[in-house]
Amino acid sequence: MFCRNCGNQLTDSSAACAKCGLQPSFQSTPEPDKPKAKSSALGTVILSVLAIGFILAAIGGLSGNNNSNTPAAVTPAKVHKIGEMVTVGVWSYEVMDVHWAKKIGDQWPDAKFLIVKLAAQNNDRTASVLPPLKLVDNDRREYDESSKGIYLEDSFGILKSVNPGVMSLGTAVFDVPEGTYKLQLSGGLESGDSTTVDLQ
Repeated sequence: MFCRNCGNQLTDSSAACAKCGLQPSFQSTPEPDKPKAKSSALGTVILSVLAIGFILAAIGGLSGNNNSNTPAAVTPAKVHKIGEMVTVGVWSYEVMDVHWAKKIGDQWPDAKFLIVKLAAQNNDRTASVLPPLKLVDNDRREYDESSKGIYLEDSFGILKSVNPGVMSLGTAVFDVPEGTYKLQLSGGLESGDSTTVDLQ
């Protein structure tokens, strides 16, 4: 038997607890300890931390993607016009004239020749090869210059070198279906920049 007051073990014949002196009310086993309030508080803290983490994750997900079906707004690149001086990277360009041709000398196109007359100036410190010129249609397909352009006297050609500070006049020829195009101008291989001129 155990004393209900202090838990001291007693014999069955004990009339009073030798430790605390309590006489009535004995029990055969001590009462189990009550759970400490500390462990309950710890559980509450853990649940609170998890809830805050969940809320922060939800807010982060919402701010990162307001609507998964709506693409992020993209600022459209500026498109220049014929006759406008355009500087991109270490090059400046001006498209001066654009016209279609059915034939160049005795050369026939696969589709139709689009001839672009332009000025190109090298603003670098050393001589550089004129970057490749490309056409881009409304479906964003790209077209390279035609090799048949060499049959024009003022064609830039593939490896036109321009000295620093020099503006060179010439033409670029494209063999493409008749349609609406933009001329893509490069700022040079090292710059990685480009811009477009509307050829309408």
